[in-house]
Amino acid sequence: MHLLNGTLLQGGKYRIVCFIASGGFGCTYEAEHLMLDKRVAIKEFFPKSFCNRDDTTSRVIVGITQAPLVGKLKNKFIEEARSIAKLSHPGIIKVIDVFEENGTAYYVMDFIDGKSLGDIVKERGRLPEEEAIGYILPVCEALGYVHEQKRLHLDIKPGNIMIDSNGRPILVDFGASKQYDEENGENTSTLMGRTPGYAPLEQMGNDVKHFRTATDIYALGATLYKCLTGETPLEANLLAQGEELEPLPSNISESTKKAIEKAMQVAPKKRPQTVNEFMAMLKGAKKEEETVDAVDVTVIANPGSKNDSKSTPKQTPSQNSFSSPIPKFVPQQNSGPASKPATSQKSTSTRPKSKPVPQPTPIVESQPASDQRYATRIEPDPVPRQTPVPPSHPTPDQRYATRIEPDPVPKQTPVPPSQSTSDQRYATRIEPEPAPKQTPIPESQPASDQRYATRIEPEPAPKQTPIPESQ
Repeated sequence: MHLLNGTLLQGGKYRIVCFIASGGFGCTYEAEHLMLDKRVAIKEFFPKSFCNRDDTTSRVIVGITQAPLVGKLKNKFIEEARSIAKLSHPGIIKVIDVFEENGTAYYVMDFIDGKSLGDIVKERGRLPEEEAIGYILPVCEALGYVHEQKRLHLDIKPGNIMIDSNGRPILVDFGASKQYDEENGENTSTLMGRTPGYAPLEQMGNDVKHFRTATDIYALGATLYKCLTGETPLEANLLAQGEELEPLPSNISESTKKAIEKAMQVAPKKRPQTVNEFMAMLKGAKKEEETVDAVDVTVIANPGSKNDSKSTPKQTPSQNSFSSPIPKFVPQQNSGPASKPATSQKSTSTRPKSKPVPQPTPIVESQPASDQRYATRIEPDPVPRQTPVPPSHPTPDQRYATRIEPDPVPKQTPVPPSQSTSDQRYATRIEPEPAPKQTPIPESQPASDQRYATRIEPEPAPKQTPIPESQ
């Protein structure tokens, strides 16, 4: 009953490659535009209930009694093809040519290299919710555009949704669609599509004389039900008699269940009245799956933990640090004897801070020399001075910390010869003078107990206070 492969149309412009499918009102073929070397799809008007075909000539034969009706429907088919050709949306099939031949009519469309949604469900069974909604939402957008043109599709079903090679759904087969005027009245009279399970009750009763988008929305809900269950929904007249749909799988979200239930209401007024309303319900269901609560976690390091000590490593100057600039020390306030004896000969250095110059604190007499620590605050000075180690002194136990203020003339107080070195404590207040001098360590003094702490204050009149000999 369909055209044979290799049949030429329009004087050799198109060549039939193969038969694809047939419906109540026509046949669809894959064809080739020979001049453009382009694959196309051709829809032939062939209402099989009223027509036959001559196998020799491929001409469509219509009985005398049905001729007026078939002729009228053929003219409407051509008009509808011209109207669909004016639609421009990426989710709608594009009509590129219309012509009459073999006693019937044809229109040419872009060829979609893919499968219908119905074929996908047939091969795989029910689809995951996210995938199914991902197919339906673009169809909703395309259908919303059709409704803006005052047109109803009237044949939404998985078989009329093509999925191209990029996974993009495209709405096809507008053979049953109807155009409405500004008063929402029907101005076309194409044959009514009544696909069981997808056509609502008013469509089954041919009550589509007025523009009512809820009719297409019912079919959208039924199509989504098919994708999620793999089963064709019950016919609308059975639902109207009180029968119920089979429940959706338990892993389907409540939002999707409510969207399908509302879209497939028997009464049109109880359904979503616009495609956007139905889409909002589906997008809400999609957000339920994709929403993940983000929790900001802040890690607070324990001041006494090992990780904290690793994050701020202490700097230890080398024993012989005179080849590099003098290390800078932060002053340490000593309120009394040290709580623990030192077990290392390394001192701790940190970066200087801008604080007032503290008063020097002498080392307690009872404190052993090995535990003596001198912390000298060093302020930035463009010309720092260093104190060399005398040749006669052993270097391992020497501690030199020189505080240098921005003053070129410091003075130091020498150690009295008669004073014992182990108990010597010197607190020397040095005021700025024009000629700085440094006092070397006497040779008779043991190197292990030698400690020099020099504090320089920015004042014009330096005064020095020697330590009494009886200390």
